[in-house]
Amino acid sequence: MTDPFELKRAAIRLRDQYRALNELKMTPPRSTTARKMKPTFGPQSCIPDGDWALNIELLLVDEGDDDNSNHEAPSGLFNMVVDAQRYIHNKTIQNKDGHRLANFVALHSGAIANQFPAADDLLELIIEQTAYIARHIEKRVGAPLPRAEARHNSTVICALLAQQGVSVTPDLLRKWAERGKLTVAHRDGRNGYLLSEVFSVALSSTR
Repeated sequence: MTDPFELKRAAIRLRDQYRALNELKMTPPRSTTARKMKPTFGPQSCIPDGDWALNIELLLVDEGDDDNSNHEAPSGLFNMVVDAQRYIHNKTIQNKDGHRLANFVALHSGAIANQFPAADDLLELIIEQTAYIARHIEKRVGAPLPRAEARHNSTVICALLAQQGVSVTPDLLRKWAERGKLTVAHRDGRNGYLLSEVFSVALSSTR
């Protein structure tokens, strides 16, 4: 039988890795060469990292494809979590957001460990994904994981997103928070949001 505390700890570590991955969406890749590059044409990503973090997340959350060159990646988190959810009779609406999926497992680790027959497989997948993301982040930044992200009020968040061509309003942020899509910290009578979380939710709502 899977240890629920071990499952919870592993899920929290994976959640933190996905959070770090989300933070890197707002970070342009480091320049590794001084060579003059040829201009590129065609559609370009509006995300500073060029969809690097998003592609990793989608690779891990979706089912693996044997024809994909990244087939060695530990994929399939979404389907595994949805299967676990059925066994514990939970009706939360899931989407393909790695941070939210890992957080769901952390919150319901006891029930999943006791009722989901494939809990050991889920734990193994979580551990493998945690290591996979950590390796890719280290290759990307060449340093330890990013420090904790600062929170901002709704006015600042909306202004920062507008600079990236993403339109949200303070009312929309509050609705997302009420629905559990965003974490909120209350300070000095104001709500504090994480830019990476808001950006991820805004992006998923347009897919």
